[in-house]
Amino acid sequence: LLSGILTTTFHDLEIEITNDTKLCFIPHGVLHHIPVHLAFAENNQTLNYNLLSKHRTFYIFNISFLQTLEKPAAMKKKELSFLSINAIAQLENIDKKTTQYFNPEKVKIISGKQAGLHTTIEESRKYDIIHFNCHGRVRGDIPEFSYLELSNGERLRAVDIIGRMDLKADLVLLSACNTAITRIDSSEEMMALARAFIYAGAKTVIASLWKVQLEFTAFFMEKYFESWTSADSVDKITALHYAQKQSQKDPRWSHAFYWAPFILI
Repeated sequence: LLSGILTTTFHDLEIEITNDTKLCFIPHGVLHHIPVHLAFAENNQTLNYNLLSKHRTFYIFNISFLQTLEKPAAMKKKELSFLSINAIAQLENIDKKTTQYFNPEKVKIISGKQAGLHTTIEESRKYDIIHFNCHGRVRGDIPEFSYLELSNGERLRAVDIIGRMDLKADLVLLSACNTAITRIDSSEEMMALARAFIYAGAKTVIASLWKVQLEFTAFFMEKYFESWTSADSVDKITALHYAQKQSQKDPRWSHAFYWAPFILI
């Protein structure tokens, strides 16, 4: 159904999408919950292909977010400050894999009992890149109380993110479950953890649409930073596309179940 909608849309609007075009999706209603980049569309030779095989994709919540689209960083990427907040013991190795591409003097890792609410809020204000390695929970009944699980049983709720964090971050990564989705109300507004970080000042967020496998998350994030830091000209959209393509090439992670949930907002 989704493939048919996209094919009809491109055809009716007489849009010719050339290879390697960046595609921006603004989901509506239930499409907030679907990885649209998995859809198939019809090209000029009437052959079906996966959008991801030829195009880099990203998402925005509504048209007003277009003005916040990525601008060149003021400093070289490898000199950006990096904060890793790790509340999952099984993901301890992910810190080495993701921070290896940055200046060690500008990297801080908070883990174990230190990864609590107060420290997370205070430290997050200081860094250009923030990587949350923790579980997330969506509250369909009260979306503003959706939260990330920190250490010591503490929770970073969407309402806390918006009201207390005051971020300068160029990028926030959420290695957690369902951090991009929540209930959509009658006005089609979406209040998710990802959106809360945007409201708090983050320029871009990478989040997931469903539960992610921990070992794969470490692999995926390493590939993302490998690409993004390879040159200052490589943007976040291209780096995400690279990580998705590398995942497809690895027999362990080739199924879309693993790599499809991560989206850039």
